[in-house]
Amino acid sequence: NNKQQQTTTIKEWTINWNGTMGKRGCEKKMWLVAAMLVLCVAATATVVVVVVLPSSSQAASTGGIGCVAEFEMLENDEYLLCCNEGASKDCIQFATNGAIAGASVNGENIITQSRGGCLWGLVTSTNSYMGGCTYPMNPNVEWDNETSTLFMKWESTDVSLPNVTAMFQSAPSSVLPKTLTLNASIDISVDSQFPHEIVNVLWLSDLSIDPQIVDEIFVPFLPGIVINKEIFNSSRVWAQDYPGQGFLSDFMSWSSSSPVFNASSGARFTYYVPRLQTDSVVPSTTVISGLQPSDWFMHHTYLVAFGANTSILQYSTPPLFLALGSYTLQDTMVQYKDLYNTNDFASLKSKAGTSFDRLVRSPLIKVDCYSANAKFTDFPSLIQQYVNRPSMIHIVATEPIAFDRYYPDFLPPNPAFGSTENLTLAIREIELMGHITMPYTNPTWWDPLSPTIQTWLQEGIPLKQISCVNADGLPCNETYGVNEGVVTEPLSPYVQGRIEEYTQEFLDEVGFDMLFEDQIGARSWKRDFSRHQPYPLAYSQAWINHTMRQTSLGRLLWTEQGFDLLTDHELAFCGSVALAEVGGGPDSWWGVDGWSPYPFAGMVFREAILLHQHNLATETFVTSSHMLSWNLYQGYQLAFFFGDYSNPSKAPFGRAVEVIQNLIVGEFATELVTLFEVHERHPTTTKFEVVSSVFESYNVTGNLMSTTSYSLEGGKHVLPPSGFLLRNWVNGNVAATVTKYNGVSFPFELTFALVQHASTSFSVFALDCPQPVDFGVMVSDTSKTACTAQGVDIQGQVQSTISCTLVGGSLAIFELSIGFDSVQVMVS
Repeated sequence: NNKQQQTTTIKEWTINWNGTMGKRGCEKKMWLVAAMLVLCVAATATVVVVVVLPSSSQAASTGGIGCVAEFEMLENDEYLLCCNEGASKDCIQFATNGAIAGASVNGENIITQSRGGCLWGLVTSTNSYMGGCTYPMNPNVEWDNETSTLFMKWESTDVSLPNVTAMFQSAPSSVLPKTLTLNASIDISVDSQFPHEIVNVLWLSDLSIDPQIVDEIFVPFLPGIVINKEIFNSSRVWAQDYPGQGFLSDFMSWSSSSPVFNASSGARFTYYVPRLQTDSVVPSTTVISGLQPSDWFMHHTYLVAFGANTSILQYSTPPLFLALGSYTLQDTMVQYKDLYNTNDFASLKSKAGTSFDRLVRSPLIKVDCYSANAKFTDFPSLIQQYVNRPSMIHIVATEPIAFDRYYPDFLPPNPAFGSTENLTLAIREIELMGHITMPYTNPTWWDPLSPTIQTWLQEGIPLKQISCVNADGLPCNETYGVNEGVVTEPLSPYVQGRIEEYTQEFLDEVGFDMLFEDQIGARSWKRDFSRHQPYPLAYSQAWINHTMRQTSLGRLLWTEQGFDLLTDHELAFCGSVALAEVGGGPDSWWGVDGWSPYPFAGMVFREAILLHQHNLATETFVTSSHMLSWNLYQGYQLAFFFGDYSNPSKAPFGRAVEVIQNLIVGEFATELVTLFEVHERHPTTTKFEVVSSVFESYNVTGNLMSTTSYSLEGGKHVLPPSGFLLRNWVNGNVAATVTKYNGVSFPFELTFALVQHASTSFSVFALDCPQPVDFGVMVSDTSKTACTAQGVDIQGQVQSTISCTLVGGSLAIFELSIGFDSVQVMVS
């Protein structure tokens, strides 16, 4: 190909892959320091405004679906883009050098300015910086009245300077019809003699905020996080990559609920990077920074590679969708669904096929081969002994030596557990019991001492042929605990071939139903200079393409954490902030009591993806009322560690996990959260204390307080600390951890499930009930005069007759205990 064809091809990759990965840690810190320490040079040229009139006498119309941005010129040569249709006036004001001079809703600045006067910024491979504030002249400004688009053009004949065009185009929204909504992007071109390689495009560059005005920040860290004002109490910098590390999507929102607004709908600014039509990943980094009490700002950067040392001389950012106005956080979720076309996501039912019904009712039961201390031949009898209801049996650590060793040689297994044939027979027996089975694999990080890699090295195949390659031309390595491994190259034919081999072994030969592929959804972007990559920024996209190949072959995949562009190809995302909380991460990132989980994932992704806690992190499995409540109000599935069935203090939660997943929430596992309400907040920090999630057919109220009970319906029900109440208004089913239910109090925390069979019959399961207790259930048919109760086993066989009294014709009272699988009650 000639140079022009080459450039065009690579430019096309830029459009399709549109992002970068970076040398971990050092590079990211250096460009952040470069951006923060830049000395902005005051521009001196006079701004030029050109108003381009429409071809007709009417300005562009949106048919009444939203607010069309209006352009206003100010006397000081600054200018505004405004929405004037709502109760408040929403405006972004621009300075003569193009910087944001304020973004206000009804006069209150939710953004105070572009920090340092830079609307945009570029960081080079040598960590130098150039931006709108360092450019030697102000931009020429054009307003196209026909398309409602503002153009700002920084242009120079100096080959050492980029030519930059920033565009803000009105993008009326039917979701936010009285809000200023814009598509904002920049085009950057450089001369062939341009002396720098650009590695980061800051867009929008540092947006300064006033901590006295901003009171909440939303970030899409699994499952969604609302950060409160506690973050501003000490200096901190929090940087988060997309994709990976639990960041579901590339967007951010912050708000004020000052007295000029009602409590639910203050001033709010949100930016989104909508899902592109090509569904290609655009790596980025989001930063919340406050090194000084008066210097807090938000920062968004795309990872790129163009200019010197590349054949790429032009880069266009994906458009940011900006929304400035008075609207709620839930409104941002509705807008997200519209922008990302979430209705077009492949549904969980279509992906799971015939496995769907069993899958959604199955809790995850992790079986660790090393901690199980048993042979494969013993697995079926152990599963039958402890696991009473159909579950997802997740087999972990089949490989020799130890977990996180020997990858990719998961099979043959450690001889101490048995042979591959033994495992095959065990899996068949377990599946005949009605369980689903899934092994653990990791396609992204392999042991250099494994037989596969050692054989390749002996054959003269260097590590650089199977690993990603860093900027120094060396294989990428990572260490987890004491284990060092090679970060695999997803486009290496050696890696692809070996993944295919062990996938066939697990699924076709041994007969597992599904496949867990670790780290694919959790990995951050990388700059990958492997010769197998078409472009240094294609690493994350290559793993997305891998999942596409796997699912095209009919394989059912799960992964760690996850992000939006994986939803079409995975069945489950495993991870949440709960694991980070175990290590104290969120408190250090956002402040002690400075954050609360928010069910963004449940509102947007639940139709397409099962949400689970981390598949390996038993610390986040259900072994407490807190985690049971957390999972249910967030719309997560339930999980339990097989080894805890023999632990008397934890075993009751295993039973709770099975019953609630199988009989209560499994049927509605793909319902979206339609409304999230905060009933109580901490009076000082505003951290959520009592919340409710409303799904399409049921709702869950959770008491998140650690020491205080919460009463519902005038004291009819009482939730203890970490208690919950789930009620399905379609079928009448209930699950709860309470100290009072239907006016009947208990001397301890009672966890139960109620399954309604008909208006006159139901079953109650005592899931955590230290001693027999009187229990009451409201009967809908008040014409009945008597009730009968029987204790039955899991096969439905009657074990005992139990006294039952119908009080006032509406409350059936009977004794509940863990001596039976359930108590069946009938009224007559």
